[in-house]
Amino acid sequence: DVAVNRIPSHHLSNLRLTYDLEAFGTDAAVFMAVSNLFDKNQGDLLGLTGLYDVVGRNYSIGFNFRL
Repeated sequence: DVAVNRIPSHHLSNLRLTYDLEAFGTDAAVFMAVSNLFDKNQGDLLGLTGLYDVVGRNYSIGFNFRL
């Protein structure tokens, strides 16, 4: 039996920067992305402090192109 069935609002912030390489005559782009920008622990929301410790902040870089 749950007496209080409420979850407070929260947010996670992500950032992605993309540079189109059309100026070089290609249909390609280079990108950098950061997930969970401020490194918030999602488990703090419900008091589950050790459950989401492995999520953390993630970095990605990449290259998109069309053949």
